[in-house]
Amino acid sequence: VVAHKLRFVLFVVAVAVAGVILPKPSTQFVTLSFFAAWHGGGHCQLVPSSDPCRKASSDVTVYHGVASATAHSIAWLVALLAGSYSDVFGRRPFLIGAAFLSLLSRFALASHLFAGTSLWIFLLMEPMLTVFDIRSVFMAVMSDVVADPGLRVVANTLILGVAMSAAAL
Repeated sequence: VVAHKLRFVLFVVAVAVAGVILPKPSTQFVTLSFFAAWHGGGHCQLVPSSDPCRKASSDVTVYHGVASATAHSIAWLVALLAGSYSDVFGRRPFLIGAAFLSLLSRFALASHLFAGTSLWIFLLMEPMLTVFDIRSVFMAVMSDVVADPGLRVVANTLILGVAMSAAAL
């Protein structure tokens, strides 16, 4: 009966994990090639040791450091607010919103790869996923659905199993 109550959460977890895991290996080279264009270009997956790719690696490191620091500096406040607002408005809108934001991020990456749009859309959306981290809302869903603390361990294990299965794909 727990799995039936958590079917929506299981689906959102599977989609979110797959959305992050599947494009991850290529994302690094796409980002490096994007920044390498500023240093004379280069395909960083084919020739990762080229001079433009090495310079791009430095640029990517600085960008990710600044973006990550900024996102984490805001995320703690958003986590507190999301937990409080989810108590009032319900958990489902927050889960749907996070899944939608993740989907938009993947569409931005696909749009860059297949339609030639700027990668900056994707690069700016990725830190927003960190800012709108909904783990606190997810834990509240588990507490709402599974009242017995002993069964909550089983439910969390079930969710972890779905996440690991999705990652194995």
